[in-house]
Amino acid sequence: MTRTNMTTLRALALFGLLALTPFATVLLTTDASAAGAPPNPAKATLELAKKQFALPPGAAMELSMRGSTSRPEQARDAAAAFADVPSDQSVVLTEDGRFRLKTRTLYPGSIVFSFLTVGSPQGSSTIDELQWRDGTEISKEDAASARKDYADLLFLSPALLLRDALNRKPVSKPAARNAEPGATQRIEVSFKDAAGRPTTLTLDTASGRIESATSGTRRFTYVGYQKQKTLLQPTRITQYDGDRVATRWNDVTTLLMPAPSPEVFNLPDGYTEAADRSPLRATDLGEGAYRIDGAPSGYHTGFVVGDRAIAVFDAPVSVEEAEQVKAVIEKAAPGKRIAYVVVSHPHGDHVAGLRAYLKDGIEVVTGPGAGVALKRQLSASAQLKLREVNNTDELDLGGRTLKLYAINSTHASSMLVAYAPASRTVFQGDLFYLPEVGPVPPAFDGAGELSTLITASQGLFVERIVGVHGRTGTLDDLNQSLALRKGGGFAR
Repeated sequence: MTRTNMTTLRALALFGLLALTPFATVLLTTDASAAGAPPNPAKATLELAKKQFALPPGAAMELSMRGSTSRPEQARDAAAAFADVPSDQSVVLTEDGRFRLKTRTLYPGSIVFSFLTVGSPQGSSTIDELQWRDGTEISKEDAASARKDYADLLFLSPALLLRDALNRKPVSKPAARNAEPGATQRIEVSFKDAAGRPTTLTLDTASGRIESATSGTRRFTYVGYQKQKTLLQPTRITQYDGDRVATRWNDVTTLLMPAPSPEVFNLPDGYTEAADRSPLRATDLGEGAYRIDGAPSGYHTGFVVGDRAIAVFDAPVSVEEAEQVKAVIEKAAPGKRIAYVVVSHPHGDHVAGLRAYLKDGIEVVTGPGAGVALKRQLSASAQLKLREVNNTDELDLGGRTLKLYAINSTHASSMLVAYAPASRTVFQGDLFYLPEVGPVPPAFDGAGELSTLITASQGLFVERIVGVHGRTGTLDDLNQSLALRKGGGFAR
């Protein structure tokens, strides 16, 4: 291009600019108006939250929490639908998806659960620190389950939850209820969490703080925010399942920490891989007494066969599993009718399979007052033929009997123990525990109650004690467990 042409083009450009000056003025005015407009409330609130909840790159977090959990159908009194279970836990969470969770809960009867779980995006492993329920075995979960557990734990820290949301293309908008007269102005931040579940955070526009988080039927509320060193963290967290309070964490403290060493996520020595105990089968204990082994849940149903009828002890842990167990019982005793299901106590995990038997017109035998809990848990259409034992009773199975003893237990006030005299076998649920693998653990309150029943009852000669949980034990095992409790036992 020549110099003359360039000069001509510049002149034309200048002429064009002058000619369009009114239009250009309109554009500038429009841009200035947009620049001076109030900022987008959703964007502004999110920016405020990002500043308040900012975390150093790669930072990990440790949370210590005390509170209580509402457990359905686990109360000592059958009339109560929920048990308020004291709970403690500590959690270590890293940005790359690793976690370490220690939980401790206290159920009626001074039954302590203490578990340690370590996980990563590749999977997780859990041990029973007290070795009474799972003994020395390691329970493992696959990668998908571990990622879900990690995503669940993020709800315990709004700062971690917001960091996760910002990494997942969140969508922010004013909350729908902002239009209500006098409503506090809020925004909603929606995203899919680390497990791929739709999740929504609700933030207060004035403070930028996260008030709640919702995922499916679960909702978490966050109150009592405090600055814990450089971290803003609520001191109280409530989890709802629908409209029901599921967990209250009334004392939450947090600590920011550098990425922990790999040793933090190691399990202690002395634990082994869990063994495969399938297939589902009936183990013959002699003289018409049996125990079901190999159930997917790990629970054990007992049963006694007479010439005329069969009595089953407990119906865990679902209708599907109870149907499978029932088929095994019918195969072990062909042509015999299941006439009774004896319920050790009406906690949900022990009776959830009852409907598998009700359609055959069986009689459900329980301890005193348990009927109210069973009617609450079973469908309204269930035909419940119920017998409550207030002290002692006896089932005649034809040539064999099953004796029943009611106990006002510290674990469940409507506890029932069964004794098969011909095989000298006691059937019990949650009074005495022996893990499938591992040493005899110290006893809980129920073991003393069972020991008192055995020693106080004339003619109760016991060779074996069958539990709904764990391996079959003996009187020597029971006495050893009680001695360990007396010598120190579990820390309460």
